[in-house]
Amino acid sequence: MKVKEEIKPAQPASDEEEKKTSILKTRTGQLKEYYNLGRKLGHGQFGTTFLCVEKATGKEAPNVVSIKGAYEDAMAVHVVMELCAG
Repeated sequence: MKVKEEIKPAQPASDEEEKKTSILKTRTGQLKEYYNLGRKLGHGQFGTTFLCVEKATGKEAPNVVSIKGAYEDAMAVHVVMELCAG
């Protein structure tokens, strides 16, 4: 799995303000509840990509194929993508 972190504006002051500034427009769990982050694979203008392992399955994959999920916290939007080796 790969995770790309998108940088978000500073932390909102309240839950109500968070709803207004939420990029995903829905509450998500915390990324680290579901995935262990590994080494940094790369970074660009809009974020950083990390290797990660799904806690429930222990699966780690290579090369991005599809989006597995998106998680948002006060600092970033985390996009989890399937990875393909090869």
